[in-house]
Amino acid sequence: MTKEVTMMDIAQRAGVSVSTVSLVVNRQPNVSAKMIRRVVTAMQELNYHAIPKIEMPRPGQPRRRKTKRVALYLIGLSRMILTDSIFAEVVAGVREALRENGLSLILGDVPSVHQLSQELASCRCDGLLLLGGQMKDVVASAWRMPCVRLMSGDADASMFDHVCVNEAATARLAADYFLKKGHKYCAFLGRGREGFTGEPHGVFELRQQVFRQRLEREGVKVDIFSDPDLVEVRDDIELVNHAKLAQLIDRLEQMNPRPTGMMLYADFIAVSAYQHLLEHGIRPGRDIEIVSCDNEKRVLSSLHPIPVEIDTQAFMIGKKGVEQLIARIENPSSPAVKLAVEPTILTYEDGYHAPKSAL
Repeated sequence: MTKEVTMMDIAQRAGVSVSTVSLVVNRQPNVSAKMIRRVVTAMQELNYHAIPKIEMPRPGQPRRRKTKRVALYLIGLSRMILTDSIFAEVVAGVREALRENGLSLILGDVPSVHQLSQELASCRCDGLLLLGGQMKDVVASAWRMPCVRLMSGDADASMFDHVCVNEAATARLAADYFLKKGHKYCAFLGRGREGFTGEPHGVFELRQQVFRQRLEREGVKVDIFSDPDLVEVRDDIELVNHAKLAQLIDRLEQMNPRPTGMMLYADFIAVSAYQHLLEHGIRPGRDIEIVSCDNEKRVLSSLHPIPVEIDTQAFMIGKKGVEQLIARIENPSSPAVKLAVEPTILTYEDGYHAPKSAL
């Protein structure tokens, strides 16, 4: 009596996992053309009579989208962040690009990236967008799904497609603005380590490093007012640590002479920074010129005068992320890429609704 061929037999012959065989047999998406060919060849060699009519993509042939749905997962981010931060702009860009391409959105959130595999097991979609979280020690291939990382700077370009702002250009724009305005003494207010050497930790230290190096090369004095604990997390919400901020502004007030220009690492701290500066008798826009980052309209509406702004193009990052995900779905075997969106610098001299280029 002939032994019945099982999925285990097929998996062993093809050199793949049983789950991969199951995905191919059941015509599930997110299996590469190479894997499909290996599994079907093994089925034929083993005379597996229950071979379904599996469409085998030819080499280089784009894969069709099956569900016309894309999942956007927030990793370690509260959903509240979508209504009151720069992340809302990223999501708005994602939504617009999906509409333009006839795709729908599945929105989910998990505490950490390591919970994502369980979520994706029941998620029927063509591809995955990730926002937030740390990607270290993650094996993206385990998800068996095209994936694009948005915003955060820790993505491994060899593992994920990654769409983010050009962080070095963000700092250079601020530095070049101060050079254009003739400032000889500038400051940086941020949340990194003040005197670090070597590689920066995260995007905020990168902004700090590039800003300082660019100005110092031109003979401008730069002081750093920075603390890793400038922002604290309570109930999954990031808040400005006012005690730390007050200490940094105290130091600034005591300097003689003081810097005449200051870069804020993000709009997130701008309202609090203005408040502490004014309490110390330092008038933003008059005693010290401010350049801030992210162009968050909600924040800018609370500031007078509105600082010069580095627009980090969050909306465009969302749109570009969808475009790259579509490209990844259609070409799953192409090398991973990192796309850096170029920031712009704006001035609001003519009012909140009339920004114009500052350089």
